[in-house]
Parts: sequence; structure tokens; C-alpha cells
Amino acid sequence: MKSSNPIKPGHYKQGRLDLFDAWYATLPFQHYKTVMVCIAERYMKREKDNPIQDIDKAIETLRRLRRNMVKEETYDA
Repeated sequence: MKSSNPIKPGHYKQGRLDLFDAWYATLPFQHYKTVMVCIAERYMKREKDNPIQDIDKAIETLRRLRRNMVKEETYDA
């Protein structure tokens, strides 16, 4: 069955954690941050059929990064 949410599709979650949460749990935080920024940038730069959806995906990726940065308190003031 296909997920009805194109921003957080079901195939991102194969186990207890989705892919982004698994990276957060296993990577050093700076590596996780770099990966998330690169993914958001990729969404912003790709040219597919639905650029608005790609922007929404980039925003969701950055929202999740922000949430974890607040948890880690690793943001620059």
C-alpha cells in the first residue's frame, strides 16, 4: 500500500525508527547535521514534477534538524 503522505512516506520507516531518526541515533551529531542540510539542499535544487512538494520536503527535513539541534543545544546564538 502506498503512503498518502508524500512528505513522510511509509518507506522511510522500516522498523522502529524512520531513516532520519536512525541517523540521529547512530551518527555523531555534526555528521547528522551535515547529512540533513545536504538532503534539504538536494530537495531545493532538484527539478521534478512537483517543486512545491520538494520545498515542503526540504522544510520538513530542516524542521527535524532544528528539533534535534534544540535537543542537543548545538546551535549558534
